[in-house]
Amino acid sequence: MKKIVKKWEGGAKKHGGIGKAMGVQIDKWIQRDEEQAKEAREAEELRQRLEQERLAKEAKERDRLEQEQIGRALELSKKQAEELAAKKLSKEAEEQRIRLEQEQIKQALEFSQKQVEELEELRLA
Repeated sequence: MKKIVKKWEGGAKKHGGIGKAMGVQIDKWIQRDEEQAKEAREAEELRQRLEQERLAKEAKERDRLEQEQIGRALELSKKQAEELAAKKLSKEAEEQRIRLEQEQIKQALEFSQKQVEELEELRLA
């Protein structure tokens, strides 16, 4: 009857050539460990690259939001400057109107005084 013997991955039978078979098995384990380490390195590199892309995207979004805020602030300050200029113009216009009214009142008073003087001269004459 034939004896059933387990074969190692290296091809040697269990009870014969065990040293060579163990060497082959150890080489396979080392190769498997190296492949796992390579896969782990690649996974870590991919994770780092994705993290860098995410950070760059967040920085870009922050920059975009800051630019929008700056634009809104500029718009607001421009609007405020225009309002101040309009107020200044309206204040100047109001002051000019007041000066004109004062001048007209002064002229009206002078005219009234002249008429009063002429009436007094006519009464005296």
